[in-house]
Amino acid sequence: MSREREAPAAVAPAGAVAAGRVGVRRFRVRVGPWSVHARESLGGETGDYPPVVLVHGVVVSGHYMLPTIRVLGRYRHVYAPDLPGFGRSEGPGKPLDISGLALSLAGWMRAAGIEKADVVAHSFGCQIAAEFAVRNPERVGRLALLGPTGNPENRSEIAQIGRWALDCFREPLSVWVSYVCGFLSFGPRRSIGSLTYSLGDVMEQRLAALEVPTLVVRGSLDPLAKQGWVERMVDLLPDGRLAVIPDAPHNVNYKTPRQLVEVLLPFLDGE
Repeated sequence: MSREREAPAAVAPAGAVAAGRVGVRRFRVRVGPWSVHARESLGGETGDYPPVVLVHGVVVSGHYMLPTIRVLGRYRHVYAPDLPGFGRSEGPGKPLDISGLALSLAGWMRAAGIEKADVVAHSFGCQIAAEFAVRNPERVGRLALLGPTGNPENRSEIAQIGRWALDCFREPLSVWVSYVCGFLSFGPRRSIGSLTYSLGDVMEQRLAALEVPTLVVRGSLDPLAKQGWVERMVDLLPDGRLAVIPDAPHNVNYKTPRQLVEVLLPFLDGE
């Protein structure tokens, strides 16, 4: 077993990631009874590396992954699906639980023709991606968990919503808009249902069962993924390491995509 914990300022030198954007196309595939919407990067110099699948958090969709797609897409072929019931995807009348969402992610990858990928997930998406990786270790090369939820000390819905509200003051205004639009689209009942699944999940057991190399990333200003929790996660992972992005909030994928990619690329390269 190897457990690595990097220094808090675990970022590559400034300028290590090139500026500029890649194109993004939208497409749909059938996953069971649902039409599932996704985004895909175009035009990057991706070489022979495996694709990267981005997994979004609760209420929101793959839309808030666009800043990361446009940076990471210069180096990897990147996909960002809207999981069933989220964003522009069809879904059931009530929210899928973590197991159901992990199964849907597996079904989406099959339908999209992706046999194996590196998986990068954010917030509630970390719980989904970890479940997917435990069930399907042969389909995951490397796993990155950004601002992961699942802390067993955070079992109160009111406290979790309060932490989320605190984080909103550290995010761009467009993140607020994304949350509001997602909440209105997803609906209050389904939103609360997904939050309940997240808070009731026993993430620690899943972490200990992960067989793939895993990077945990948090923004130093993130009130949802506290430092103590991410350090505990790394201790539980059979092959885990930690990176902290200075002065970044919860949504490192949205507000600090270049700094995030500077952390991700060495890990995805196997360093």
